[in-house]
Amino acid sequence: MKNLSLEDLKEKILYIEDINEGLKSFNNGILTIKSDETSMVNFKNFLLELDNELIVDYYGNKINNIAFERMINVLENEEKIYLKEIKEKYSEELFFYNIEEKFLEIILKLSLEEILFSSFYIKNEVTIWGNYNKKFILFFKDKNKEKIYKDIAEKNNLILEDIRYI
Repeated sequence: MKNLSLEDLKEKILYIEDINEGLKSFNNGILTIKSDETSMVNFKNFLLELDNELIVDYYGNKINNIAFERMINVLENEEKIYLKEIKEKYSEELFFYNIEEKFLEIILKLSLEEILFSSFYIKNEVTIWGNYNKKFILFFKDKNKEKIYKDIAEKNNLILEDIRYI
């Protein structure tokens, strides 16, 4: 796992300062994760199928110790230990790539449970924000790839809808 500075991140992704800017500047749609026992696996597979060089933001290193302990309270013991090691090793870092599958699964778990929001970035192609009731905003650059994103979503039992072109 490697970290990126904000400056390096901005060079590699669709950088969106705030949601309103993103909605005005990029094609977008709503990616809905169905609520069932396979939702995390389906979302993980969707992300990895888009690109195996996924970049994520993770704010667990920036929150205070009380909030961090509250956050990890929902995790299994080995997941807690793992995130404590991440916090110790990358105490000030927010953006990561070449991430381990284990880290991605924990981030997805926290995000799907609306405990800690993360964004997911595919190099210069897609930025996925959110989780508001298992709905993520998918911002994308190339409107000609909408069908590809919809097909990957459908294949993984997800729904991509309400597409808006800019």
